[in-house]
Amino acid sequence: NNGAAYVLVRDGTTWSHQAYLKSPNNSNNDYFGDSIAIEDNTIVVGAFYEGSDTTAIIHGNDLSGTNNNGAVNGAVYVFVRGSNIWSHQAYLKAPNNSDDDRFGRSIAISGDTIVVGATNENSTTTAIIHDNDLSSTNSSGSYNGAVYVFVRDGTTWSLQAYLKAPNNSNGDLFGESVAI
Repeated sequence: NNGAAYVLVRDGTTWSHQAYLKSPNNSNNDYFGDSIAIEDNTIVVGAFYEGSDTTAIIHGNDLSGTNNNGAVNGAVYVFVRGSNIWSHQAYLKAPNNSDDDRFGRSIAISGDTIVVGATNENSTTTAIIHDNDLSSTNSSGSYNGAVYVFVRDGTTWSLQAYLKAPNNSNGDLFGESVAI
């Protein structure tokens, strides 16, 4: 259940294998590849069972700062293609990451914007927050759900918004599916 993503490309009527993608911090039962989105030369891969309690976005391949101290926290991996070679660009996490959030359960991409659903996030917050400071969120609910919006400037990703339903309540699983 570690997971992988395979990139196949078409030239006319012929398909060929271009890449085999794995997470740089691959571990058992991450479910890497359970959700995937692609836009031009960017592939976004969700691993909603990934267990790091890291709360930072990490750019590049060095994910040695991550851990397995959590359980089903979730992560999203961004890969980019240059000259038909795919490389890992960023590791996305929620700033209010906690156990069983399932961050990355659903993902979508459009241009330089990624939307990530975390169906089991437990905050009862009903506000949209437009920065990285999610200290006003809580864990008072149960499977309320949240959606996170990330934007890319050049090669750098940052959190743009944290979205909650205005009528947020327990068991909503907000973010079960996302689109942009």
